Amino acid sequence: RDVLLTGKVYEAVHRNKRGKNSRQYDAVVLDAPPTGRISPFLGVNSELAGLAKVGPLRSQADRVMALLRSQLTAVHLVTVLEDMPVQEAVDGIAELRRAGLPVGGVVVNLVRDRALAEEDRDQVLAGSLPRAQIEGDLVKAGVDVTPQLVDGLLQEAREHAERRALEDSQRARINTLDVPTYELGRLPDGVDMGGLYELAADLLDQGMA
Repeated sequence: RDVLLTGKVYEAVHRNKRGKNSRQYDAVVLDAPPTGRISPFLGVNSELAGLAKVGPLRSQADRVMALLRSQLTAVHLVTVLEDMPVQEAVDGIAELRRAGLPVGGVVVNLVRDRALAEEDRDQVLAGSLPRAQIEGDLVKAGVDVTPQLVDGLLQEAREHAERRALEDSQRARINTLDVPTYELGRLPDGVDMGGLYELAADLLDQGMA
């Protein structure tokens, strides 16, 4: 199955060379298996070439691997800002490099808005937000303030700050990988066709061609 899928990629890339009416693609995108299987999946034709020493199977396998290892190919990894997914991306990049497969970049998905400034986040984590000032601001805004309301808001702020701290630490790990990084925000209404175009535009704005 992996041989067939990678073979279809090769066919799609070279389809424009087979006749004047053939369609030419700007890019051929393959949604590969999970990170742990990327190298075995993309390298399956190398294994096939080792088994088929001569003949058309060997020639086809060599052509596919030449494409996948060429500058025409870029293997992008998608992650979220959590410990295990980021570690999988780190390991995946190392494995791709060992296999001689070209690493493109890392796409960070489901990025949350930074609702708190750095100083405010640090205050939340330290438990030093000025409660009286918060209550006063709520009263000025016409909110019926209760201790339970303020407690709930402070708890939400703490949860957000803790999440921000985790995401910032994982973002710092990604930044050490020496590959381009792209971020896609979480869409509040989910992904539909309009959302796909929005995400595509975000990637283009960040330099992914």
